[in-house]
Amino acid sequence: MDNEKIIRFLQDKYIDLFDDSEAKFTLFCRSLNNDIKMLKLQLKLLRKQRENETYVFRNFEFWKLILENFPKTNFPKNDGRHRYFYKKNGRMCFRFKFFVSDMLEAKAMLDCPGNPRSRYSMLKSELLKYLQSEKKRNIQPISEKSVKLVDDKKNPNTRSESLLSNRWDSWMKS
Repeated sequence: MDNEKIIRFLQDKYIDLFDDSEAKFTLFCRSLNNDIKMLKLQLKLLRKQRENETYVFRNFEFWKLILENFPKTNFPKNDGRHRYFYKKNGRMCFRFKFFVSDMLEAKAMLDCPGNPRSRYSMLKSELLKYLQSEKKRNIQPISEKSVKLVDDKKNPNTRSESLLSNRWDSWMKS
């Protein structure tokens, strides 16, 4: 099989890693000088890295936006005081336990208006069972999004625009 066919096969197999963009995949291949061996290695490493990312890690900007805007949300006050927020050491803190409990109660009232108490108990039990049996999560720091996969010094064939350089990271962000 010639190089073009192999690259086309790799593109079909790994295009999802490049937001389904043939241009990004082509640039990736060029940055590694279309070296089939290096392409296969880097694509496998990219796939492995992608599979290890959690849903929150892949969608961190969305979650960051939600969490940053929680303090701006106009929650009803309880006896003139904030129910979900308090200050500690000059920082605004959020009471997740109260919020989750109230959210479960509201969900129970919506799901079963005739008997919300039993529905609340069931929702709470399901949540506890899920959290207790949940697999250990490999939570990565957000700074790992720009970690190099292979050291540039180990592969003299890579050009300065390779996937492993800062240029690639900044190009992907744009």
